Amino acid sequence: MDLLQKEKIYLFRLHLILEHLGKPLRKFNSLDYLDLHSVLDPFMLVHMETIYRCHSSLYHTLLRIARQWGTHSTIGDVFLRQTEWMGAHYAPYMCAYNVALHTQRLLPTVPEFQPLREEFEKRKEVGGMPLEAFLLLPIQRIPSYKRALKEMSRNTEEDHPDWQLLQAAINLLDRLLADLSSRARLIRTSTKPSSRPIHGS
Repeated sequence: MDLLQKEKIYLFRLHLILEHLGKPLRKFNSLDYLDLHSVLDPFMLVHMETIYRCHSSLYHTLLRIARQWGTHSTIGDVFLRQTEWMGAHYAPYMCAYNVALHTQRLLPTVPEFQPLREEFEKRKEVGGMPLEAFLLLPIQRIPSYKRALKEMSRNTEEDHPDWQLLQAAINLLDRLLADLSSRARLIRTSTKPSSRPIHGS
C-alpha cells in the first residue's frame, strides 16, 4: 500500500525533528526561549509531538488493515474518524508556520540554534534535505491524503462498501483544507513581513 509506505516515511521524518532538534531546543532556558518565536518554539513542538503520536496510531491502524485486507475491507472510515484530530492539531501548526513565514521568522534566531541546524542537516538519515523542507512536511500532509483517497476512489467500484466512505472522507478533507486555507489567507493579509533576516540565510 503506497499510502502506508508514505505514512512510515512521514513518521520517520517527524521523529528526526523531535529527536534531534526538539530535545536539544528544550534545553534552552526561559530567557533563550524569548527569541524562539518560530515553528520550533515550545508550544509548536508540543503540537508536533501530538501529531507524531496520532500519526503513529494511524500508521498502525493502516498496517493492520493492509495485513487483513479482504473483499469488503474499508479505509475511508479510518479517515472519517481521523480528520477531526487533524484539524485540531494541524491548524495551530499551520497558523504558526504562516505567521513565521510571512514575518521571516521561520527558524529560531538565537545564535545557539545554528550549530543545531548544521548538525541536523549533516545527519545521514536526513538525506541532504534542508531543515525548511522538513518543517514544510506537515503543511503538505493533509493535501497528500486527499490525493491518495481520490486515487483509491478511482480504483474502487461504486458498489463497494468503501466507495461512499472514501467520498465522505474526501469531502471532509476538502472542508478542512478550505478552512486552513482561509486562515492562511487571513494571516497573509494581516501580517506584515519583517525586515529582520532569517538566521543562517
